[in-house]
Amino acid sequence: MKDALLLVDVVNDFRHEDGGALLASFRQRHPRLVEALEWARGSIPVLYANDDWGRWDGNAPGLVSCIGW
Repeated sequence: MKDALLLVDVVNDFRHEDGGALLASFRQRHPRLVEALEWARGSIPVLYANDDWGRWDGNAPGLVSCIGW
């Protein structure tokens, strides 16, 4: 296997100094991200790399629940 989709820091609560600008940028790119994920999930591995605010326990559902979306 040679291909994979790598998503870096896409789980974010945007509660920081640059959060507003980052959120606006993310919203513009979100539709293409969804398209890429839909395609990749049926074709290639999808890998997530996310800063979990110093917790490195691999608890993806816990990370998502912390941001309160």
